[in-house]
Amino acid sequence: MKRSSALMATGLPAAALAAAAAVALGSPAAHAQVGVTIRTFANKCLDVKNESFADHARIIQYHCNGQDNQRFVLRPVGAGEVEFRTFAGKCLDVSGGSAADGTNLIQYRCNGQVNQRFRIGPLGLVGKITTFADKCLDVKGGLLHDGAPIVEEPCTGLFHEVFVVL
Repeated sequence: MKRSSALMATGLPAAALAAAAAVALGSPAAHAQVGVTIRTFANKCLDVKNESFADHARIIQYHCNGQDNQRFVLRPVGAGEVEFRTFAGKCLDVSGGSAADGTNLIQYRCNGQVNQRFRIGPLGLVGKITTFADKCLDVKGGLLHDGAPIVEEPCTGLFHEVFVVL
């Protein structure tokens, strides 16, 4: 049986991928009140750095610890797009609305701008997360360590662009 290389590249156990696929069958609206974690290819979680409540706090990968700064609420905003709300009541945001490669993902007060809208796919809640600039969220350089920044980069299909929303 041939498997998707994107799924195999996540490094997640098959049970976790199966659970993610089951979650993916639901709509993002089903996750609006509960909150989700977003796992990286390194089986780490997206994390608001230092549990900050401030605007411009960077989003990094960090070992999953169940803290609130690793939980996000998905809010559908139309046209197949969602915004991710942080524990601080702010939105994930491509810093400065920039379309430049390597732009950091931060948290910022929700303002309805396009740089706070994302698409998840292609496999429901498993796969790439694309930005308004049609670029992918990416663990910078495929780094494995805690603290690696989450940035916007051209979509290449590489393993460090794969995320699982659980």
